[in-house]
Amino acid sequence: MTTKTRTKVGTPRLDPTERLRHRFYEPLLLLGMLNPRRNGGHEQPTVAFRTRNFISDWRRFLDALAWFGDYKHGGQTVTAIAADSSPAGVHFWIASTREKSATLIQGILHHLLALSSASNDDKIAIGRIIVAQSVQSSRNKIKNYTRFLRLKLAAASSQSLPEVQEGM
Repeated sequence: MTTKTRTKVGTPRLDPTERLRHRFYEPLLLLGMLNPRRNGGHEQPTVAFRTRNFISDWRRFLDALAWFGDYKHGGQTVTAIAADSSPAGVHFWIASTREKSATLIQGILHHLLALSSASNDDKIAIGRIIVAQSVQSSRNKIKNYTRFLRLKLAAASSQSLPEVQEGM
């Protein structure tokens, strides 16, 4: 008879912010392990693309895309996006708990690709389409954030008012 021992790894994530952060980054790590960066014959990015500003802007862009895919507040939907550069272009890898998230992000990327060859008038129209789709898909999430912030502000103001009155 074999006995199985459980080894506790780390502490439980009781802090909601820490839990959400791990829910976001764990799929990225998994995606990286499942598909390590391929260096099969294509060149590494030039020095211009490896600057700190470019990398931070690129990460901000991917985070913003993932935010649109995470259309429900509270961890019910989780989306992670990675990008792989190749001579044929950039390939986006989307890991999500919901099919709707991947479809939404693919639509946004399709519109962004259309921007590169569009006229100025078309660029404005495409920009409006992206904004409208993004707001529509994230409407419930924004409402939940608003409710959450109002509760936190009310709690903070009720705690700080007695302190102000005592100091007077």
